[in-house]
Amino acid sequence: MRIKDLKIIHTLFMHKNVTKTAKLLYISQPALTAKIKSIEEELGVTILIRNNKGIEFTSIGKYVAQRAEGILNEYLSFKEELKTMINGGFGTLRIATPYIFSKYKLPEIISKFQKLHPNVNFDIAVVHSGEVSQYLRENFFHFGFVRNNHSGGSEGMLRVESSEISVVCKHAFAMEDLPDLKRIDYQTDSAYKVFLNEWWASHFDRPPTMVATVSDLETCKEMVFSGIGYAFLPRLVIPDDSGLHVQPLLSEKGKPELRHTWMVYQPDILQRQLPQIFYEFVRKEYTHHHSRQRKGA
Repeated sequence: MRIKDLKIIHTLFMHKNVTKTAKLLYISQPALTAKIKSIEEELGVTILIRNNKGIEFTSIGKYVAQRAEGILNEYLSFKEELKTMINGGFGTLRIATPYIFSKYKLPEIISKFQKLHPNVNFDIAVVHSGEVSQYLRENFFHFGFVRNNHSGGSEGMLRVESSEISVVCKHAFAMEDLPDLKRIDYQTDSAYKVFLNEWWASHFDRPPTMVATVSDLETCKEMVFSGIGYAFLPRLVIPDDSGLHVQPLLSEKGKPELRHTWMVYQPDILQRQLPQIFYEFVRKEYTHHHSRQRKGA
């Protein structure tokens, strides 16, 4: 079996969907089906069966998928170690990050890191915060960044940035008048939506006056600049010279509400040299004394 075969098995096991697996691996469904059959014939086992719900891995198929994941991780670790030994620190760091962090903070981190380690490249996937943990496991990314009050799990984590959640409007406004003003929302992760709904319910006894819901933060911000309405935005994305009126969202205790960014990772990734170097850089440069670390951090 080749490394590509192992990746096919692993990706299919994670998604349990032939169509999605074929799309992720950039191959046709017939080619994927034929490849699976070829792998089964080579191993002499039945890896998966089809049923009314789609596909299901057999017990031996689950074992094959678990071994495939382990071998793939070992292979990637081996390649990274070779590059480091041969090229003196050369390698690729794979990072999954939400859009906001990729635009407003990650370039700074990468720029500073590459001044110290110019031979390191980056492979960056921009995804929703809720998808980061899945990417860390499925696609073998070294690190991820999530923009919410992350509770972790088996992941190690460092808090690398905190930004006030602000009410932003082109015109001057009073917080108590928000129910009467036009509001713009953008599609974001479910945890953040729940937080905003709970904050609103604790401060007002009637729903907001919605004027628009858009697909992304940048469109929302541009609509605020155009004077269409106000929005709840991270202070991080508002330039100091924007000319917009900005007020922090306050808790019932009168303290600014913050949205944190966490760097998350699988603890065993720190056994590899290049990820360990990046981890130590971020820990020293960005977490200061407010890091929150779990097992393996």
